[in-house]
Amino acid sequence: MSVPVAYPDSEEGRRPDAVAPEPRAGSIWSRRWRPPAPRDWRLPSSRGWRLGAITCGIAQTVLLFWWIAFFPGTLSYDSVMYVWMVSTGNWGTQHSVLYNGMVWLSLQTTGQLGLLTLAQTVAMAGGLAYVVTGLRRLRVPGRWVAVAAIAATCLPVVGTFTVYVSKDVAFVITQVWLLGTVARIIATRPNPARRLWAALFAEFVLIGLFRQNGFVVIALTVAFLVPVLTGIRWRVVACGAAAVAFGFLANVAVYPALGVRPARTELVLGTAYADIAVAYSHRPGAFTASEKQLMSSVAPLDYWSSTANCYTSDTTVTYARPEFNFAAANQRRGELFDLWLRLVKRMPDEMVQTRLCRGSIAWNPFPGPAHGWTVKIPIAGVGRYFDFPRGRIAQSPFSDAIRLAPLSETAHATGVFLRRLSDTRSFEWFAWRGATWCYVAYLAVILFARRRRDLAVLGLVAVVAANQINVLINNPGQLVRYMVGPLIIGILLLPLAFATTREPTSSASRERLAGGHQNRGIPPN
Repeated sequence: MSVPVAYPDSEEGRRPDAVAPEPRAGSIWSRRWRPPAPRDWRLPSSRGWRLGAITCGIAQTVLLFWWIAFFPGTLSYDSVMYVWMVSTGNWGTQHSVLYNGMVWLSLQTTGQLGLLTLAQTVAMAGGLAYVVTGLRRLRVPGRWVAVAAIAATCLPVVGTFTVYVSKDVAFVITQVWLLGTVARIIATRPNPARRLWAALFAEFVLIGLFRQNGFVVIALTVAFLVPVLTGIRWRVVACGAAAVAFGFLANVAVYPALGVRPARTELVLGTAYADIAVAYSHRPGAFTASEKQLMSSVAPLDYWSSTANCYTSDTTVTYARPEFNFAAANQRRGELFDLWLRLVKRMPDEMVQTRLCRGSIAWNPFPGPAHGWTVKIPIAGVGRYFDFPRGRIAQSPFSDAIRLAPLSETAHATGVFLRRLSDTRSFEWFAWRGATWCYVAYLAVILFARRRRDLAVLGLVAVVAANQINVLINNPGQLVRYMVGPLIIGILLLPLAFATTREPTSSASRERLAGGHQNRGIPPN
């Protein structure tokens, strides 16, 4: 037995020559199965824009509170590095060149970083509103998503992160906008507007430019979207492949032409060196004499074993300890990488366990032990430049921009109180762990897809899964900033778990839908 299928791309919302097989008995999609309704469920566009504007306005107001409280923004060692790099001509690809350009622009126009962090709040508020209106096109109650979006901005992790001078903020904001675009593509398939493909390509490009490993997130996102977006999968692949090629071209041709130096080898292979340290600390007898000699040429053997920590690579690969010879490591990087490959073959259990331990920020909802605590967004320590060498930062004419100067002491005191309250270890599983919200997002979208009998909506969690796997595979430490994207997106997708299969609310939509069913001999739902 087969039943007609409604197609929204035709003039009457259906194709009379198309039929779909009845689902197999027992399928999760078969219960109360009925043909997908024409996509006339959308409310008037003016109401959608009004909801988006309200969401954007309220979210911006809340984010302005965090901006005022921590003006010019929350800072870290990397933030100081950005200022030093762009103001002393030491540009390098170890940090996003595009984001560094934004730091440079803010410093050159205002002499401070406040303009950059203010722009981040505007981009985040706009992205949240974009997601709200995008999910609303999938018949998710817009008010619920709007409440979730505004609630997210109230969380200290989101507030202090949005005003953080870090490339990861731009990376996360792009992920939020990507969710809004994917929602629109799903809602308007099989013929999404060209502007949506342009937006998808642009978002993929930015993901690749804001993080050096962004190409992995792009590839994984495409891999998750392709199986569910039937009929348009090749356009998704084209956008992803073009974005990866764009990033590759920037790294091999554009950046060198501009005098940007490539990233140091320890930043690329640092996690591999840390894997070697953990393996040696656990199984020193499994290393040959020549392998120990190779390790000794870089650092003493007792240094390798004493600094080993599966939760972070920074205890071993650090400039704070002179025992680790970075020049020797760079000179013998090929031999060290070959040693790491041999260890993967020789003791795969040890190496996989080390990676899972270091990647626990991606998959474990609960914090680790004392030597593996979550590294949160710093809100203090500016006076010491976060241990950045004072002699080097003194070379910058903008060293005074690295400061904490709240525009309101009351707002600052309130912000610090809320942040310290959220630091409560018992709250960490939901207040700081992106892994928790990954699982919330997966469950919510699966429930939503089951109710709507539409596998395509599983694409909403594509970027969440891509980010989680990327961090799990190659992660230097327990840094919250690597998982803030899934945290925010998980909150935004939570309302999908409770979205019903209600029918169109406008009378015109109901009449059009009823007429289409009667023409095909199908009773209205």
